[in-house]
Amino acid sequence: YYSYLYLVFWGATILVYNGFNIRIGRPQLSKNLTILLLLYYVFFGIYSVTTPMAYAAVPELMGCIRYVLTIAVNIFAIKQFKIWNQFVNLTFTICALFCVICYIRAGMPLNALYNIQHIMSTEGRFREGFGLYNVNAMGNLSAFTLILSALSLYSARKGTHVGLTKKCVIFIADIFVVLVLLSTASRNSVLEAVLFVIMLLFLNITSSKKMSKGLIVIMRLLMILFGGFFVLFTQVDNINGLFESSLRANMFNVNLPLFFNSKRELFGLGLFNAGLFSGSQTAYGTSVNVDSYYLYVLMETGVVGLFIIGFVLISIGKQLLIIDRQNPGVISRIMIALFVAILFSGVAETTVIYYVFPSSMMALSLLLAYISDAKSLIERGEKNAHLRV
Repeated sequence: YYSYLYLVFWGATILVYNGFNIRIGRPQLSKNLTILLLLYYVFFGIYSVTTPMAYAAVPELMGCIRYVLTIAVNIFAIKQFKIWNQFVNLTFTICALFCVICYIRAGMPLNALYNIQHIMSTEGRFREGFGLYNVNAMGNLSAFTLILSALSLYSARKGTHVGLTKKCVIFIADIFVVLVLLSTASRNSVLEAVLFVIMLLFLNITSSKKMSKGLIVIMRLLMILFGGFFVLFTQVDNINGLFESSLRANMFNVNLPLFFNSKRELFGLGLFNAGLFSGSQTAYGTSVNVDSYYLYVLMETGVVGLFIIGFVLISIGKQLLIIDRQNPGVISRIMIALFVAILFSGVAETTVIYYVFPSSMMALSLLLAYISDAKSLIERGEKNAHLRV
């Protein structure tokens, strides 16, 4: 119900602000991708009625439609009122306050610090969900909040008194958010946050005009080697045991045969909540958790759905690179690093484009609104499009 109230509030605000005169304007990538996502969910929602999972299709379809409409309203409001930075700051403030309040209400546990060496282990891992419906969702939200702090910090980049105060507040909030992230012991979320930092440092270093091409190539090789080392050697326990304990290997070994045996490879098993795969709650037989966004899309919407989502993600990535090439800046690099981190998180969680994760909706809103605003300014020949306030 809160999502409906949110849509009504912003919709009414935009109508009143424009005197009930809404101009559709010429087609833009952000608008086209949002419409494509809406049609994607509507089509597969209707298709799902013909599948054995028809009973679970309607609630999932309604959640997905609310998700897309909320993103559309966010993008329209950000562009209409020119409040991209304000949206970033407000979103960070709400997410950070939520994390801080959850951490204080839980008694400010420090178990995560005492057991930090076990985060990547199969045993001895301490996990705190802070009352959220899913501990990994809390971990993903805290990782996204840390990424938002980088965007919010950049808006306070000037060495003014207000800027210094804001930096101190963000730094203190980040300490609590990191404690929440570590307390969830969500390995995927921790790696997502680490990858964002590494990617941002890499982009900032290699974008320097003073660096030679040879040095940039060396930096890229070092980053690849570091990434390989991190994956192979930071997990002290046997890596096979780690995957087996988290069921990440089983989700492919068990679910893929189920998918191909269903004879629904083209359009998938139908649209329903990904949690139903857990404990074989679907009508298709034995299944386990689908903790990968890309596998989830393939299972529920088939090859056609995977192609559509792939097109959406490739289009976003391509536009981010074009914007960074035409008008490079810190914000453009942060957005690229954010997008890469989101893509990575989808390997082991259904976090990329899925209404169950609040961070997914906020991240997609920011990415599409940024692309829309930056492209408009570049096309008009204005400088520093990435600094739009």
